[in-house]
Amino acid sequence: MGIKLSKHFVERWKERVGTRVPSDQEFDVLLRNSTRLQKPAKAYSPRGYPRHKLGIYLLPEPTEPTVVVKTDPWKGRAVTLITRGTVDEGEE
Repeated sequence: MGIKLSKHFVERWKERVGTRVPSDQEFDVLLRNSTRLQKPAKAYSPRGYPRHKLGIYLLPEPTEPTVVVKTDPWKGRAVTLITRGTVDEGEE
């Protein structure tokens, strides 16, 4: 897949997951073994402006806490992540 981890993603991983941040290669393996929740797609606004719908993936167990990541395949980046804590706090 060749997805790189953005600075924002790395910061959120440290803050929300609390384990060692995976390397780009390790993240590729996680992403290949994940469950896709939303396929990335190009869309257009009513005025015809292009929009990108991010890919959303549920990482495989045993990631603890459960981690959902958002990726932008057009920029080749893992953009952010969501955990149970962020949902409970009303973030993202």
